[in-house]
Amino acid sequence: MDINEAFRSAYATLVSKPSSVLPFYLMSVSVPAVARVAPLLTGVFVYLALLRRGSIDEIRSALDDVPLDEVGNAGGFEGMEETGEELAELFDLILVPEVVAVIVLASVVFVVVVVALNAAVNAGQVGAVYGVLTGVEKPVDRGISSVFEHTSTFVLLFVAEAVAILVATAVLLGVGSVSVSTGGILGAALGLVVGLVWLATVVGIHVFFVFAPQSVVVDGVGLRGALRGNLDFVTQNPAEFIAYLIFAFAALIGFGSVAGFLNVLGAPAAVTVVGFVIFSPFVAVVKTDMYTRHAGEDVEDMDGSVDVHRVTGALREGLDETRAFVTARPLLVAVSGLIFVGSAVGAWEATQAAGVGIETSISNRLEGMSPVGEFFNYTANNWAVGVAQSYAGFVFGVATVVSLVFNGSLIGFLTATEANLVELTAFIVPHGIIEIPALLISGGLGLHLGGVGIGYVRGRVSAEEVADETRRAYRIFVGLLVLFGVAGFVEGFISPYYYGPLLGI
Repeated sequence: MDINEAFRSAYATLVSKPSSVLPFYLMSVSVPAVARVAPLLTGVFVYLALLRRGSIDEIRSALDDVPLDEVGNAGGFEGMEETGEELAELFDLILVPEVVAVIVLASVVFVVVVVALNAAVNAGQVGAVYGVLTGVEKPVDRGISSVFEHTSTFVLLFVAEAVAILVATAVLLGVGSVSVSTGGILGAALGLVVGLVWLATVVGIHVFFVFAPQSVVVDGVGLRGALRGNLDFVTQNPAEFIAYLIFAFAALIGFGSVAGFLNVLGAPAAVTVVGFVIFSPFVAVVKTDMYTRHAGEDVEDMDGSVDVHRVTGALREGLDETRAFVTARPLLVAVSGLIFVGSAVGAWEATQAAGVGIETSISNRLEGMSPVGEFFNYTANNWAVGVAQSYAGFVFGVATVVSLVFNGSLIGFLTATEANLVELTAFIVPHGIIEIPALLISGGLGLHLGGVGIGYVRGRVSAEEVADETRRAYRIFVGLLVLFGVAGFVEGFISPYYYGPLLGI
């Protein structure tokens, strides 16, 4: 086994067969979109519960009475004490029994959903990568079958590692607190030693799980078998294991450097895209390649040459697939638009009726922005939002609807609080005529995938059809990337600058 062979496999996979693995890495973006449904619905329930109890006006009055400014101005503990009393009264009004019960329940649901979805996505990622490396005809099908077969084991792996780390942390926190309580230089030194021991313990625990996900998929085993497979790999290939750890650490440093550059450029949203499209799949292919060779299986020799025609062909296919989806599912796109526009109008009216004392300004938000950075940032952010609300639709379409409502409401709120509505409209129109329809198409796609998810649960859609829809959605994402790229260029280089002379600004 040679780690350089794994590097070549990772490069060739991303260059020649990205559509076979990237769908499952893009699904990672949708996990937060699904998870946030719980806290958002909790907020709605809490508001309605307090409204039913007639507590809203009391809460507003109590909030007005909180002397937050006196903490800094009145000085010392007197201001803090008064603020604490007012906050306690405010919490008493909000944290009634039914509200507390719902918050606790929502927190549990949130954790369960995040763990389960991440486990499912990780199982699909390893399965698809393994399918590519071993030359199966349809790696996406292999990834989908891995989701259905191995998600429960991936959950157990996560829970086992988390519990081990929590137990070690609790024990060492106890030891550390005793050490620090001794005081002086000795206490500080003992605390430092305990901290280093904790770090070494966490790393040591992680060593027992590094290749366990690969063992689950490649060997087809459960939790104990996966831990045994990981241990066998480490003991039988110590040099390769150390080489992998060095590579993973170097890759993390490299990704951090790229992230720093993108943040300086003014494109923080691009960090997420780079992570899910390049960094994460590259590391995963390297790891899976190493374990597959360790298991004695042949790894396909792939062509890693860059083909410009393949790239342009994929872009054309993506645009064609996007056009075909809109033609075949116009009602879903229309429903997506109705949800978005209805939410925007509702938020605008609610903001106006509430008399929110907030003023926003598009000119202030645009001040000091770099066109190049904003182009990459807008493109990456909008594409990530589109991908998230589409793939999140697999979970019965609920998260897609919530995403459309959230983004529509945000537009409505910003419109209602804008200091210069004419200027905001002038800014939005040039890129909005491309960006907003693209977002609505992704919303329609999410609603369609919601139907696929419901159909699978009801036994009307097969796993093969789920895989087909996953591939189709990926091709549409490629088409949407082109649309968001054009919109991002207009938003970064044209929208902020053209209307000044026209409006006399």
